[in-house]
Amino acid sequence: MVKTGFVVEIPIKDLFGGKMLQIVERYNGHISNLTKSLGSNCTVNKTLRGILDKIEADAKITFHSSRHTFATLLAQQGVQITTIQKLLGHQKLQTTQIYSEVDRKAITNDIKKRQRK
Repeated sequence: MVKTGFVVEIPIKDLFGGKMLQIVERYNGHISNLTKSLGSNCTVNKTLRGILDKIEADAKITFHSSRHTFATLLAQQGVQITTIQKLLGHQKLQTTQIYSEVDRKAITNDIKKRQRK
C-alpha cells in the first residue's frame, strides 16, 4: 500500500472457492503486466482497460470499482470486517466500513448462521 507503506499479501488460491486463482491462471499473460508494478491509479486503470480489451470484455472496471467489489464479496461471504480491513490495507476500521455493503443476502446469511448455533 503506497499510502500506508504496509505490505498486503492476498491468498488468491483461497479466495472465492479458488476462482481467483483460475482467473489468474487463465489470463496470466495479461494479468502479469498488472501485477509486476501497479503504479499510480491512472496507470492501473489504463492497464485494466488494456486487459479488458484483450479479453473482449466491455465492462467499465476501474481499480476503485474492483477494490469495492472485492471487499463487498468478502463481506457477503461472512469474512470479518477486520480481515477485510487488513486485506485493503486500511488503518482505520471506519474506512473499511465504507466498502462493506450490508445487503439482503448478507443479512439472510447472518441470520441463518445464528439459527444453526
